[in-house]
Amino acid sequence: ESTFGKGSVFTLRLPYNEIEIASEVETQVKTTTSGTKPKILVVEDNVEMSKFLSEILSEQYEVTVSFDGADALEKIKTQAYDLISSDVMMPKIDGFELREKVLELPNKKDTPFILLTAKHLEIDKIKGFQLGINDYIVKPFNKNELLARVSNLIENSNHKKAWKLENKDLIDQAESYDTKLLDKIQKVVMENITNEDFKIEDLAKEVGYSQRQLSRILNEYTGMSPVKFVLEIRLQKAYQLLQKKVYTTLSEVKYDVGISSSSYFNTKFKDRFGVMPSDFLT
Repeated sequence: ESTFGKGSVFTLRLPYNEIEIASEVETQVKTTTSGTKPKILVVEDNVEMSKFLSEILSEQYEVTVSFDGADALEKIKTQAYDLISSDVMMPKIDGFELREKVLELPNKKDTPFILLTAKHLEIDKIKGFQLGINDYIVKPFNKNELLARVSNLIENSNHKKAWKLENKDLIDQAESYDTKLLDKIQKVVMENITNEDFKIEDLAKEVGYSQRQLSRILNEYTGMSPVKFVLEIRLQKAYQLLQKKVYTTLSEVKYDVGISSSSYFNTKFKDRFGVMPSDFLT
């Protein structure tokens, strides 16, 4: 089916069995000649989950499906995607290995990457996934949560690309900076996370940089301003506390992440994760 100037839909139908479902997931994908929709690669070996993810994302994004990590890697080598969503447990190449191999590809390491997992990932298991650029979602998940996380990652990635284009000279002068610096910055924020009065000026001083240098580093590596980066860490910790039901009230959670305003906390949490904090307490 084709509409001039808008795009086409290609449908492949096979005799009914599991193959038919998989084929429709991968082939019933709308493409646009204008390229206005961001492109997402969904890597998922479970046919029903692939179809479910495709249905959720296809309204806003151009979706391509791959059923194992090896096939996905070949696609990534030859095509450009705005985001990659991958299951963890897969044959041939699992989600972690796929992520590692993508990081080794020229011009591909900055592609936002989401891991979908049936198990709760501890902080040490997601070490190496840069905060704000890469994310993970625990199954089962809320549709709005998936859409919110995808949108945030693509937005941060676009900010990062735009910043790099506007600051080529600064980047050329700072090639010696290593992403390990992010660990140091994140560690300082975590050490002061309960302190609502902890300012960006304090963070810059703790890591030994000016506020301008700190802003450059975070924009280059995460696509976020220092204020947004600190908020991201607070919200990520709040999400983990709520998900693991460490506390029984939102007041305790807010105190532990240094946010006192209920309206501010609720708004920012909903914007970031697509669900309300109170949903975890029901």
